[in-house]
Amino acid sequence: MMPTRSTSATQQAGPFRPDLASRRKRLAATALLQGLRCLEKLKAHVLTEVTDPDADAFYVQPDDLETRTPREILDSRPIDVHLLAHRLKIDAWHIKFRTTMADGTPASGVATIMSPRRAATGQRRLLAYQPAVDSLGPAGDPSYSLRRGDQLELPIMLLALRRGWSVVTIDWTGPQHSFVDLPLAAHFVLDGIRAGLMFVPAGLDANTGVGLWGYSGGAVATLFAAEQHPSYASELNIVGAAAGGGGVNITASQNMFEAGNILSGIPFGACIAASRTFPDWDVAGHLTALGLDMVAAAERMTADQLTLSFPFLRMSSILTVPTIAGIPGASACFEALRCGQATPATRVFLYHAVHDQAPDIADVDKLVENYRNENVDVVYRRYRFGEHIIVMLRGVPGALRFLSEQFATATE
Repeated sequence: MMPTRSTSATQQAGPFRPDLASRRKRLAATALLQGLRCLEKLKAHVLTEVTDPDADAFYVQPDDLETRTPREILDSRPIDVHLLAHRLKIDAWHIKFRTTMADGTPASGVATIMSPRRAATGQRRLLAYQPAVDSLGPAGDPSYSLRRGDQLELPIMLLALRRGWSVVTIDWTGPQHSFVDLPLAAHFVLDGIRAGLMFVPAGLDANTGVGLWGYSGGAVATLFAAEQHPSYASELNIVGAAAGGGGVNITASQNMFEAGNILSGIPFGACIAASRTFPDWDVAGHLTALGLDMVAAAERMTADQLTLSFPFLRMSSILTVPTIAGIPGASACFEALRCGQATPATRVFLYHAVHDQAPDIADVDKLVENYRNENVDVVYRRYRFGEHIIVMLRGVPGALRFLSEQFATATE
């Protein structure tokens, strides 16, 4: 387990970055950190003030979870959803439900379910959208960011709501906020969907068609849920899964930890998250003093804080071993986080940038080949123009079209 220390979001190991040999990169890192400080001041003025999850009793796990069954609704409440300071004219609720950790330990999770206020024409469809949480604390969870107004992927969810679909999005990183604990994510997502279907005010039922969708970190949570669906929640009527830009095989993509690009704070955060899930992978025991300081500063950071605080970081520069693969326990950790360990029972739409900064498209090519060998119906789109962020936007129309077709086919 990584060491913990109470640290403000902007008290980073930067702007002093002795790991950066280039003066240009040191200046850029300093500028980005200053930009983070300005961003947080701006957010304090424009976002809606809501209770922090740590001080909100709704998030407290009940003592009687052993007596509850997975999917059971434990509590609920109506909420307002905001885009910046603008309150959306939709119906929305928090649902607390019983689920299980990857090892079978009982836990409670929180889902946010949103429905358009206009009456549905025919049976309502449900989209389970997994945002790229990529955060080490509760501030990145959608149940909080949707109320506060800074959920960056809300505009994508709104496209689904405007089509008349309901949307459920789950805090899928669990109580440790480990955004790489994908076996846990599958359980939380599937049980969150089950709870949403049972929640009477949402107007859904057990036969409702469900689509899965996510990009980047949300893509691998989506794929793990699709793979675990047949064995964990086979009764769900999942009609299709759309996933883009995901790191589907960490073992084959260790270069992302040495890329040293503008998004390097996310792989760094992933190492911290993995150490929470796999304590035998002793990352902390193989960090330099600078690395330990960086980890302590990042303890509860959100995705934007990680990105703007630790750009251009190469993990080897803060390790006492050449690469993270040299840390005992790495192989078992990486293997547990690899997509393709089970076979989805639904049609899959995968999309990826050929020139993505981190997740290698060759890994996605291989996953598509494996799925097809297992008779999974896969639609695959390789984008030759654009990188990770651009393809996130470029892929939206295709994913929406795919899911719309799957919903239509399921109701014929």
